[in-house]
Amino acid sequence: MATRRRTADDVCVRDLGSDQVLGATAWFGSSGASGSSVDDLIARMNTLSAADLAVLIATNPDLVKRMLTATPETVAERWQQLGEPAQLALIAGAPALLGSLNGLPALARVAANRLNASTRITEIDAESAKLGSSLESVEGSFEAVALLKELALERDYLQAAADGDIQLYLYDRDASRIVEMLGTPSDGTRHRITYVPGTMSKMGMFYDGSVQRLSQWFVVSHPDTVAFVYKDGLFPGDTDGPLGEKVGYFGESALRTPVGVADANSAAFADKTGKTLAAFETGLALDPWLTDTASIAIGHSWGLANITSAEVAGAHYDSVVSLSGAWMPEEWEPHPDTNYADFSYEDILQSAQGLGVVGDGNNPRSNGAFDAGPFYQGPKPFISMDREGALILNPSVPLDNHNLVATDDLNNQEVLVDLQELIYG
Repeated sequence: MATRRRTADDVCVRDLGSDQVLGATAWFGSSGASGSSVDDLIARMNTLSAADLAVLIATNPDLVKRMLTATPETVAERWQQLGEPAQLALIAGAPALLGSLNGLPALARVAANRLNASTRITEIDAESAKLGSSLESVEGSFEAVALLKELALERDYLQAAADGDIQLYLYDRDASRIVEMLGTPSDGTRHRITYVPGTMSKMGMFYDGSVQRLSQWFVVSHPDTVAFVYKDGLFPGDTDGPLGEKVGYFGESALRTPVGVADANSAAFADKTGKTLAAFETGLALDPWLTDTASIAIGHSWGLANITSAEVAGAHYDSVVSLSGAWMPEEWEPHPDTNYADFSYEDILQSAQGLGVVGDGNNPRSNGAFDAGPFYQGPKPFISMDREGALILNPSVPLDNHNLVATDDLNNQEVLVDLQELIYG
């Protein structure tokens, strides 16, 4: 009896792996597939039906990674080799991989991240339900309420992405990675903007829309423009995860500097983030709709250090714009074909730069590569006078001016006009 049972089981297992059961996908699980080139794999994928493609992708995740985990240039080439049915099946079956894959067309990544947003919404709902139960205890209520509020903001943002009202080129909440695309790549696209915000830029600034305002202004004013608001990983001062591999939070506390300042002034930190940004730019340049567009990088505060570090790592732009930019790496050299310009008010960063404590003094106002005119006049003076003639110091003005330059605020219109002239002529 036992012998007959084993024999029957062996036949069943064999038959389940046969061509009759698995159909056209059977070959992909064979030894022949493991030894085949990626070109052969793609050619065979293009012969599969939609149903077979779905089965293949669901049951062979390692095969998908083998095909698409490569340099941005190779990813772009392989994606073009795939037929539309295979492309759509991969987006539907492996959105987590495709949503962060440099070299994939922007619209494909946005489609994948719509699915990723829906997955994250399900996770948020489960987390929120669990946190809700902790409200029953006084000890857990304060922290739970704060987390619930944060999750609600994230959920609203991701619901807009899942509905197609927001376009996510990249999203990974746990790794503090988010890139939002504004505008839609097409044969009419002539300009692409990468906007990199500065120190203290957090995920929540995307959820409430505050960090996208400047880029949105350009896209609305110039429909031939696609903008990418960029935060790929932890930024200086980011509270979404541990910072400062050598200094860190407690080290900064001991030095009595605000959290994030050490990383914002760290060449090693910028070198790491610059390589990530350079890989991102390589991927954008391979998109068929974005290849021949004018490329503009706009960096606010530390964002300029990120952009110029990306240039050191191989990124190239037609124009680099500093909005009160912090500094450039020591090894950075201006590209002869790139236009560099700085737009700044007198602000808190300019004061620190004047003391030579930011980027060892190598900043847009000290480096002749940047076209930097006179400082713009902010809406409020640093020092005013009361009715009795006594001088009044306005301590918030230096920081307000630093933040103003990266907004679409009416008080920043002179900067916006000059920025528009630089980019669009």
